[in-house]
Amino acid sequence: MRRWMVTVGGLLVVGSLGCGIRPADGVSPVNRTEQGNDQVADTECASPRDESRVTLPLDVWKEKYAQQQEAKQWPGNLSNDFCKWTAAHPGDVEIPPSFRDEYRIAVREHASQLGQIIKRRSTDAKGNEGIVEWNDGDFARIQGGVYWTVRPLSVEIRLAQEDLWACEAILGSIAKTNEQVETTSHHNAAIRRIETLEVAQPASIAVFMANRGESEWTCDDLDESDEGHDTKDSTAERNPESAGYDSGEYEEDVSPNSRSEEWVAHRLLTGRYVNLEQEPLAADSQPYAEFNLLPVHVLLVVEPRRLPDLLANLANCPLPVEVTHLRVAGVKQEVSSALHRTEGNDETGKNPAPVEILGRIRLFKCPP
Repeated sequence: MRRWMVTVGGLLVVGSLGCGIRPADGVSPVNRTEQGNDQVADTECASPRDESRVTLPLDVWKEKYAQQQEAKQWPGNLSNDFCKWTAAHPGDVEIPPSFRDEYRIAVREHASQLGQIIKRRSTDAKGNEGIVEWNDGDFARIQGGVYWTVRPLSVEIRLAQEDLWACEAILGSIAKTNEQVETTSHHNAAIRRIETLEVAQPASIAVFMANRGESEWTCDDLDESDEGHDTKDSTAERNPESAGYDSGEYEEDVSPNSRSEEWVAHRLLTGRYVNLEQEPLAADSQPYAEFNLLPVHVLLVVEPRRLPDLLANLANCPLPVEVTHLRVAGVKQEVSSALHRTEGNDETGKNPAPVEILGRIRLFKCPP
């Protein structure tokens, strides 16, 4: 075991962790290229045993990995050559410069269309135009995560794409929940607003604090009257550096030419993943052979009676979300009881309420 200390978005995190185990040498991808979830650098173990490591039967591991690879689709506006290259190369191989230039342009357009998944409703929309409102500041933060003014590095591309896959899975669950109740407009939607959608480093802080009972529930005062207005305490304003991406900006005395893959990887991977105790991990920590745990933090306005449907859809989406903390209208809830809420058609269950969801996604690594 070894002692480590990292700073995640201004939060100092100290812990003791084994360094995990090394993936098998010569591992090749199954069906599709291994993505950013294997970008953590291999390390020699300080101890041959790691008490926190989880072991799955190999056939189960392979099945889960293959299922997730089917869901991990690169943006459709990338060239066939790009897709063929990624399918033929594992996640630790440097992406050719021409493909990195291509991705830099293509992903901007792709990310700008994320709102289409949920039929995003603009803040100045009238009538039945659009279904789900999405905080402009939060939506802009996600766009900024894939906006580079210089050619991105391979690790930046793979981790940014991993974030997009996670966001798309969550947005798909929101859309499915609304479809299940035959939503026709914003006013009869099961889920009416996204205040915050965070994964990786931004979510890591919220999940860690909630696990310690110190969560800052940022949507306590959010109610139906706030719809159509973006809160001042947006994610970007609370913690502008927590997204972890350069977005064309660099720290003092660090120019684009001096950036290295190793330096950027360390910055992006510190606090990106958590362990089963919900603690942010150091950049080189790999406590689990089979997967990385990507933290998730979502703030929504939801009809409470539809919460079981949302939780079920999150659990069964292509990248399943394991919900660990839940708060409804300012009150902490047990996830198991929320799955069996009995409001039925009562007026309390119909009234939209702020809901905060924290959890994690198991991103399976390429099996040996």
